[in-house]
Amino acid sequence: MAFSVVACGDDDKPADNNNNTADVVDEDTTSDPDTTTEPDTTEPDTTEPDTTEPDTGSNDTPVPDHSDKSTEGSTCEELATCQDLCEPTDTGCNDTCVNAASELALAQMNDVIQCVTDNCSGAADQLACINEYCFSIFTACFTTADGVCLADCDATNPNDPVCGTENQCVAIGQGGACAGEGGTIPAGAGECYGGVGCATGESCYGVTGGGGSGQTDCSLFPDNSAPCTTEGETCYRTGNGDDTACFPYDDTAAIGSECTAPNHCNINQLCMGSGDVGTCEQACDTSNPTTCGEGEGCAPLSGGGENLGICITFNADAEIGAPCQGPEQCSEVQACLYDDNTQTTASCQQLCDTTETESSCPEAHSCESLNIEGEPTLGTCNPV
Repeated sequence: MAFSVVACGDDDKPADNNNNTADVVDEDTTSDPDTTTEPDTTEPDTTEPDTTEPDTGSNDTPVPDHSDKSTEGSTCEELATCQDLCEPTDTGCNDTCVNAASELALAQMNDVIQCVTDNCSGAADQLACINEYCFSIFTACFTTADGVCLADCDATNPNDPVCGTENQCVAIGQGGACAGEGGTIPAGAGECYGGVGCATGESCYGVTGGGGSGQTDCSLFPDNSAPCTTEGETCYRTGNGDDTACFPYDDTAAIGSECTAPNHCNINQLCMGSGDVGTCEQACDTSNPTTCGEGEGCAPLSGGGENLGICITFNADAEIGAPCQGPEQCSEVQACLYDDNTQTTASCQQLCDTTETESSCPEAHSCESLNIEGEPTLGTCNPV
């Protein structure tokens, strides 16, 4: 099992277009760690890390008796997950989640809301407050652990004594956590639920991607310089800048399968979509178009990383200037480009190099620059 490299918080929106992060959760951070300090080379303390259970204290609110409530329908946890996928203004989506929930789930969710409102409204540290006042009520709803508790440490000092002799301090997000060799979860690490459940001096690190070996700093397709070494895993962005980690992929997913996160797809597939639910599509290497099937081409993905593309079936009959809503409506030598800065309409345009001695443009067309910063020779074929 592996942890994501950011601390628990609000769930990332799944299936964002060109978003190849694994199922992870965000951390609210306000400052970067001080990376100017040289690592401390003193010998680590032999003290073992503190693995005590969170102190819920005598202030913990008892769980109300709901034995009379029906369990027919979705659970409290499933209700929360469903609501997390709804846009804040989409009341219809929220109503659908509520209508599908069981009586017990609704009662437990109301318990959570009431407890947090009564005890933690305005609290400077919401998680610490929930641990103290609402831990039992919270975990009655969220029964599936989605993270592990790791001790906080100084990210600039791999030998931070807090981590003891068996672990080391690794930089995770904008802080540090005590982890095993290669960033694996240390023995004795406690579980947490949506960020709740860790002792003082610990943080919750999400494992909602379905676990993993813990290998980090892998290379994303099509770069194979640092592959995942555990069978059944491939590399994903974690959601924290350029950080990457290995997570299991779904080897049953086929092209066109629905997905809500990148690792819900098979190896070398991308979860593509503009809403909450996307579809698995074949990834490809734009420098090696043969990675796609017969009759397909590799269309580059904007912001997807060097040489990353998606396999599509081009329209070989598309003419220059034909309206389009995506690259698959254009030919292999064309691109679907917005017609102007209003970005309301787009058309198929043939790309060309303004410096080429023999024009690749069709007859009665010339190559004119697109005036794109960083791409001074990139142009399109326009009628003469």
